[in-house]
Amino acid sequence: MRRLIGLWLAWLVLMASANLASPLYHVYSERFGFAALVLTAIFSTYAIVLVPALVLFGRLSDRFGRRPVLAGGLGTACVGLILFASAQGEAWLFSARAVQGLAVAMVSGPAPLRSWSSVVALGIAAWHAATLRSGAPRRRATAPRSAAARR
Repeated sequence: MRRLIGLWLAWLVLMASANLASPLYHVYSERFGFAALVLTAIFSTYAIVLVPALVLFGRLSDRFGRRPVLAGGLGTACVGLILFASAQGEAWLFSARAVQGLAVAMVSGPAPLRSWSSVVALGIAAWHAATLRSGAPRRRATAPRSAAARR
């Protein structure tokens, strides 16, 4: 159980850090002056790197052990955040997003299947807690649509 909690915490920290820069993409696009298509390409770089890396790092953890691969993934996530923080142009953003995809794969690939079901259950519970904690935000979010539908 202790190892599972450690895996959860590592995964949650990594997922939070991998998505930390997302609200800043608009700021980056204004600062560096690139189009919406480039912004979409930067955002999709994560998935392009993540998918093949999941297969690779699942096998590497079988060979070298889960701990070294997980530790490397957390270190790689730190490198990705540093790249985002010190970005000087589009290439830096592409690199940072690719490093983030690699980091998530390094932490996600070694996770045993039984742990993944627990992580998914924890993620669903966290999502429900965040979105359904009260009815007020939900009513406010649907009110404009209801008003527009009445017109």
